[in-house]
Amino acid sequence: MLLRVIDIETTGDAVPAEIIEFGRVDLVSDGAGWQVGRPMARLYRPLNGIPPETMAVHHITEDQFDADTPVCTDEKLRLAVWGGGQPDVLVAHNCEFERKFIPEVITDGLPWICTYKSALRAWPEAPRHSNQVLRYWRNLQLDPAMAMPPHRAGPDAYVTAHLLVELLKSATADEMIAWTKEPKF
Repeated sequence: MLLRVIDIETTGDAVPAEIIEFGRVDLVSDGAGWQVGRPMARLYRPLNGIPPETMAVHHITEDQFDADTPVCTDEKLRLAVWGGGQPDVLVAHNCEFERKFIPEVITDGLPWICTYKSALRAWPEAPRHSNQVLRYWRNLQLDPAMAMPPHRAGPDAYVTAHLLVELLKSATADEMIAWTKEPKF
């Protein structure tokens, strides 16, 4: 089974905002456990600029793009989601956000796991359920070169992948898919 963890950075909270960074990390079951792959990230040039309040979150600025940086078209997004082997399940921390920008026409209806909703059910005692709080609460010892900085697509996908490995010790992928379909509580 291949679980593909996705994270995106955008120019805002909802469409028509644009995806400006796509990151992913694959988890593959080897029968004895889960192997976490290396993060992959790709920048996409915005057509309509980046508001300063959004830059303050992910620190992606317009001077990081040049004329050769592609725009995130549906074709480019499909390649980002499907490249590098066919996933069985897509995963994101608070996947409601990713799903606003990555429609089913791109994902071909693959099931999703929301690690936020899953963590709420598996670890209700956590102090908070954000990606970074869970990272430190679970005492994950991650390679800083791949896990930093926060609020960038590759590092956030990498952290989420390791949280997913922890969650898979408490619940199955099928249980987390079902939790993802339920409302937050």
